[in-house]
Amino acid sequence: MKSQVTIEYMGILADKRGIREEVRETHAANFEELFEELLGDQLGAIRSSIKPVRNDEIVLWTDEISSGDRVAFLPPMSGG
Repeated sequence: MKSQVTIEYMGILADKRGIREEVRETHAANFEELFEELLGDQLGAIRSSIKPVRNDEIVLWTDEISSGDRVAFLPPMSGG
């Protein structure tokens, strides 16, 4: 099933994609599949620190994606 989602990129993810936001059609069934579709294995060691977000709530990688969702992947943050 194809879904249309709005994806927001932050930090290193925005740097890797070269954009901050996009509307995209996808056949990905869950957040794991969508992340692989978008970024593959480009992030190596920090991949396990990234959190998937749907409509402003942190979700599980295995949660389903629905058409109309607003999606983000939160990279690890640092600061002082």
